[in-house]
Amino acid sequence: MIGVRKDSRVIRLLMAAALVLFVAACSSSDSGLKNERDEARQQVEDLTGQLDLANASIEDLRTQLANATDPSVVEQLRARIKELEDAEAARVAEEKAKEMAAAARKLFAGLAPGSNPNPPVSSGDSAVTTKFNPDPTIAATHGKAAKVTPDTVILNNKLAGATGEMSSAMAPWSSTMVSAKDTAGTKDTDTVVVYTDIAPDKTKPFEDVFTLTNNVLPQSAMDTKYIAAPMFPSSPGVVIHGENSAQFNEEISFPGTYAGAPGYYRCTEGGSSNDCESQATNNGIQLSSSWLFDPDGGAMAREADDEFSFFGWWLRVDANEDYSVDVFHGNVGGTAITDADFNALTGTATYMGPAAGKFAINPQLPGTTPMGGHFTATATLEADFEDGTGADPAGSISGTIHDFMHDGTALPWTVTFSDDAIVTTDAQHVSGDDVAWTIDGEKSSSTGQWSGNFRNQGSNDVPTTITGEFATTYNSEVGRIEGAFGATVQE
Repeated sequence: MIGVRKDSRVIRLLMAAALVLFVAACSSSDSGLKNERDEARQQVEDLTGQLDLANASIEDLRTQLANATDPSVVEQLRARIKELEDAEAARVAEEKAKEMAAAARKLFAGLAPGSNPNPPVSSGDSAVTTKFNPDPTIAATHGKAAKVTPDTVILNNKLAGATGEMSSAMAPWSSTMVSAKDTAGTKDTDTVVVYTDIAPDKTKPFEDVFTLTNNVLPQSAMDTKYIAAPMFPSSPGVVIHGENSAQFNEEISFPGTYAGAPGYYRCTEGGSSNDCESQATNNGIQLSSSWLFDPDGGAMAREADDEFSFFGWWLRVDANEDYSVDVFHGNVGGTAITDADFNALTGTATYMGPAAGKFAINPQLPGTTPMGGHFTATATLEADFEDGTGADPAGSISGTIHDFMHDGTALPWTVTFSDDAIVTTDAQHVSGDDVAWTIDGEKSSSTGQWSGNFRNQGSNDVPTTITGEFATTYNSEVGRIEGAFGATVQE
């Protein structure tokens, strides 16, 4: 009876109730009428119970089930709970399918060539720098001065609507996701994901990290992001320290840290009330020129890694909900290998690391399941440095992007790069247009592009890292994918 439609139960309940009233109105003692009245009353009770069951929430039904002792009632309750759970699961699946189809439509358009104006970052920018903590931060701008920029988001975590999240990837790589909305201008929302191989801070004696003058660090040698003290402002604005003093040449002194090292900030007032100013900015604490930092004896300072590689992707959603997507990669600091040293390399090397980016499966194509979003994967590249005498004196390299994941689900995909020549005259660059995307064992008939650069000369001259990017389609219009990667040489 649980499966009977609710409106049918209501009609039957009304009919049964009417019969009860009709029979009760008869003053006859006829046993037949009495039996009909009793049966009608029972129908009313049964149908009322069914309506209560149909209207109850899953939580109410579970409570009833916990207290039920009648086997028939237990069976009914379990059947109704399953019915509701199945209906809710179907509803959630339908909503998710609609969301995925909508995202796939927008991403499919956003992944089209030439669809990404005014990128927040690009391959030519120094796209990440280190904060002291040392989370990676986006240093490039959106291309429009009035826009909220990702570096502002990271350096000032109190910015409304900004979020930043660190997560681990494949060692030594870690990633940061940053989102920011331009609330005052175009209403664009940018999401940027950056992977870096930034190493943890090192701890060293203060004087081994910074150059002291007469055992103190003058303001001219300070980096604003390392300055910290309770007396300095924590929100934007200027503080004038000691401005109410009745005498000049008074020394202002209070404890603080610089690059994590304890000590005292000191400032001597001269002939102006603003000699000892401090100001909170998006880049840290800015001090006037009279300040100095006096480290405690034996103080240890943290030294941030300033030699690292990076890669990532960005997504812009404009006010019309249209998507733009692109990827980037690069390097900060480090020792570049010379062309001569690179050409002298022989043998082979394997590089492995994370890959990430965006993809979309065409939702308007019959026979395809609409999908769209960001992916993570593993990049494995094989470099053959040859002997310097062949057609490709610097050697060649091939690679595979594999172990794709999306939203916690493994995807049966691979993207392969052909065996392409390394060009030492272009910063140990490699590029090719033989890129194949394989789904469920079926290789795409279309091709794409990929490119990369070797980074940082290792102890045996072999570059320690490769960063790069790739883009391709699956059978022209079935799917589009764009990603970037960072891979570390395997010992």
